[in-house]
Amino acid sequence: MAYTFDHIVACRWCTKEDAYNYTRLFDQLQPPLIVTTDGQKGALKAITTTWPTTKIQRCLVHVKRNVQKHVTLRPVLSSPKGTPGSLLETAESHHCGTSRRLAQTRPRVLPHLRGLA
Repeated sequence: MAYTFDHIVACRWCTKEDAYNYTRLFDQLQPPLIVTTDGQKGALKAITTTWPTTKIQRCLVHVKRNVQKHVTLRPVLSSPKGTPGSLLETAESHHCGTSRRLAQTRPRVLPHLRGLA
């Protein structure tokens, strides 16, 4: 469905969101300067075919949702088998001075490393 703030400009009833149905919808409209889309493949193909000069912008809400789906906001990390209880201890025992350098250069990192035991 294509619409403005107060009325519907064009619509198409369909059972699939594919390039064919998007193209039939877009054929009812004049080419816009820019289209904001969720990145659905059928829509992208129809936009580039029907309106080759129209700029495409990804919807930032959908971009954020896609990123959060693949990169969680609450990661669960575990120490690999055979390592000491925390990443800080691993750094101290295997890399002399690493924790000292971290404390000097990245003081905010140390509490997070200690919490990953």
